[in-house]
Amino acid sequence: MKFNNKYDRLISLLNLALIMKNNSNLQIILHKTSHPGNIGAAARAMKTMDIENLCLVQPKSFPDSIAYARSSGAVDILDNASICQELEQALATNQLVFAASARSRQLSLPVLKPQAAAIEINNALNNGTKVAVLFGNEQHGLSNEHLQKCHKQIIIPTSNIYGSLNLAAAVQIICYEIYSQSSEAAPNEQTQDIATAAEFELLFQHMLNTLEKIDYIKPQRSSKIAQKLKILLQQYQLSHEQVQIIRGVLTQIEKSSSKENHES
Repeated sequence: MKFNNKYDRLISLLNLALIMKNNSNLQIILHKTSHPGNIGAAARAMKTMDIENLCLVQPKSFPDSIAYARSSGAVDILDNASICQELEQALATNQLVFAASARSRQLSLPVLKPQAAAIEINNALNNGTKVAVLFGNEQHGLSNEHLQKCHKQIIIPTSNIYGSLNLAAAVQIICYEIYSQSSEAAPNEQTQDIATAAEFELLFQHMLNTLEKIDYIKPQRSSKIAQKLKILLQQYQLSHEQVQIIRGVLTQIEKSSSKENHES
């Protein structure tokens, strides 16, 4: 019986070590948080679920004593938090981005409940994929422009009468689901080197430029088509190699189009 207790403890410690290793590739991003207390409370929510990588994009006030007071022991997460001035900078190295947003913005992003999203997140983490969960400002949430930078949307079911969740509460719910589902996830045998957000953005801009050059879209009318095209491409979760192949094809299309124009 004594042996079993030690064995169980060893297994528990190994599982914890695996969770913490995987979670090093998980980033919680808070975009333009207006109240420093919510930053501290979010850090506390993260720490209780063994998630430590926090990124703040244009926080209204940070560092701030109120944030540290509300963190209640999660000081290390605040001390190590990265601060970015642009969302693109925060997302640049991530390969899979989930948007936590309660609002339907009439976009074609796949929508998941927290539990289903947590399973996908853990599977991705087990494959070594860098994952981010993006939370918007307390008052305005995430805009269409923000959502277009994400692969999938997480919506937390709430009351139809009063569905307003505090930012830290939303962080707690999603972090809890990720933590609770972590032992159930299994790595995929065919791990794919998913392109980073920065690589994808370069591909997308390259594609828009090419489509404009061949007159498939007009600059003044490209907004809606570009929006739909971006969401379509994101669903494929392209690998680094696939991005390079597509950009090579686009470059060849540009050269052929330029040659035809010169000959005519």
